[in-house]
Amino acid sequence: MNLALTPETIKVACSNCNLRELCMPIGFGAEDMKKLDEVVATRRRIKQGDLLFSNGDKFTSLYAIRTGFFKTCVSTEDGREQVTGFQMAGEIIGLDGIVSDHHSCNAVALEDADVCVMPFAKVEDLSREFPLLQRHVHKIM
Repeated sequence: MNLALTPETIKVACSNCNLRELCMPIGFGAEDMKKLDEVVATRRRIKQGDLLFSNGDKFTSLYAIRTGFFKTCVSTEDGREQVTGFQMAGEIIGLDGIVSDHHSCNAVALEDADVCVMPFAKVEDLSREFPLLQRHVHKIM
């Protein structure tokens, strides 16, 4: 799993993203978007078959899928894999870690994908300042 910042990690700005209406609330002004750009600081490339996060990993961030598809899955007691969902561009992934501060599933890239990394502590802080963002986070949960 590739959690470190690497050459595949790219600086990103929501204000310049053509998918922002899919994963972020509509109605942010220019100043609000600048603050949001500070929260969503990087983009990571995940290769097909690689894990974005694994069951048991410490929860630190939510991820907005920019390109590609993911599946989330858990292992059953008898060792089989059970798919719990499929996620595509514009969706937020990683919410499973909020409750226990650890991820409860694996997120596997089904093709080469890009995700925007949103550190959850920063999302929480900004949500307190912008009720519109807080409502959006509650909706996706």
